[in-house]
Amino acid sequence: MMRNTTLLCCLAAVITVSLFTSCDKSESFSPDITPESPVYTMTVKAGKVATKALAFGENSSISATWTEGDIIEVWTADGTTTKYGTLTAESGGTASTTFTGELDAAPQNGEELLLKYGSPDYASQDGTLTGNAKSIDKICDYALATVTATVSGTTVITTDADFVSQQAIVRLQLYRKNDGAALVAKKIILQFGGTTCTITPSSPTDFYYVAIPCGDDANVWTDFAISASEEGTAAWYEMNASMPLVRGKYFTAQASPAQLTLSRIKSRINKGTDCRKYVGWEVYPNGDIAPKGENPEARIGYIAYVSSSAVDHDFPDSRIFVLASSDVSYGGTDNFIWGHRDVYRDIAAGHHNFNPYDYPAIDDYGYDNTNFLQAYGFEEHPAAYVAWNYGAGRPEGASRWFLPAYIQIERLVGGDGTNISAPADFFSKMDFNLRRYYSSSLDGYWTSSESSIFDSPSFPELKGWAYYLSTQNKYHWYLEDDVKDPSFTYRSVRAAFVY
Repeated sequence: MMRNTTLLCCLAAVITVSLFTSCDKSESFSPDITPESPVYTMTVKAGKVATKALAFGENSSISATWTEGDIIEVWTADGTTTKYGTLTAESGGTASTTFTGELDAAPQNGEELLLKYGSPDYASQDGTLTGNAKSIDKICDYALATVTATVSGTTVITTDADFVSQQAIVRLQLYRKNDGAALVAKKIILQFGGTTCTITPSSPTDFYYVAIPCGDDANVWTDFAISASEEGTAAWYEMNASMPLVRGKYFTAQASPAQLTLSRIKSRINKGTDCRKYVGWEVYPNGDIAPKGENPEARIGYIAYVSSSAVDHDFPDSRIFVLASSDVSYGGTDNFIWGHRDVYRDIAAGHHNFNPYDYPAIDDYGYDNTNFLQAYGFEEHPAAYVAWNYGAGRPEGASRWFLPAYIQIERLVGGDGTNISAPADFFSKMDFNLRRYYSSSLDGYWTSSESSIFDSPSFPELKGWAYYLSTQNKYHWYLEDDVKDPSFTYRSVRAAFVY
């Protein structure tokens, strides 16, 4: 009996220890169990009237097909607040397909959603419809659809999506306004709705396809600025146009831009048009003009400034001041002294109706004063002589080449607001090579008609000045003593003409 009692006591002790051990293990074990977030799957049946695999259908509509793997984005109705995810086309080759995919978040049951296809790059299109890396079908395809979501558990389905193109496509043909011939362009610049599109065709053609943003079913009048340069020439054409567009439609348009010349710009100025945007444009011997860099080998100068009044008093109808694109060269050099020791000329002989206190008028006679000085010959006034006899061809109707006067030079850096505001802007437009590094590291160009009115207003004389041009500032340097010293450093000659 005693032995049994002892056994039972031992067994109870074992059980007790075991139970306590078991309870201790249970309290120290805490598994990390996180419920998985539900994955929502979405299915959309989509039709498409957009610009992928383009074709032109009936009633000027744009027909298109889907491609397997096409991706659409799912957004809240405003298209900006929340992006729920993306869906992928299960098949292609037809105008309708089914899109499926997983969403990052679930829409509400009955919520209206916006589906987006494509991210257009209208500025980079190359004028082709299909076939190139920058064709409309590759970089300008953009369509939207609005659907309503039905949510059941983790499954989302929607009403059928009818994708609608958000642009119109224009088949543009260009003709020269002067003779009506087809304009084969090497470059076309289109501006519309704040977008600038530069088209450089890979091969000559007389028509171009352009995708234009247009998010409305009704006729939306769109304004265009069309510029084009002609293949094989330096000719540049411009026009403004407007036409009604409808999204998802294609249109054919014919445009006849006018060629830009000094004569045409002058006519626009006389009609009150602000033509300062042409400052810095290249000028060619036949009077054509084009943006800087279009044909630098053929240019003779730049439009330096324009004005609604005479840019030289000897030519009352002149409106455009053209500065040579390079320094005058004569006898193998392009640096010349203004005159010789003690050589002064009576300014009254070089001006009409001279008034010593009419300072601006004095300095607007660059042409007349250059003629007056150059008549003394190269030995007396070499700078004026070489400018007057500059060999670069000039357009018909232009003045002869001459040395700009002080005020005419000052206007090049915005002296009277007729062109541009900052010297640095002027140099970037003109593409000058102003790096001769004289004593002040600036460049000096001779002017033709400075006077000594500050010294002796009753006896005005022509004296030598060099006008210094800098990308940082502008100022002039009076060179009376320098003219008397034939050893003075020569200065460059930059000729000009007016039109």
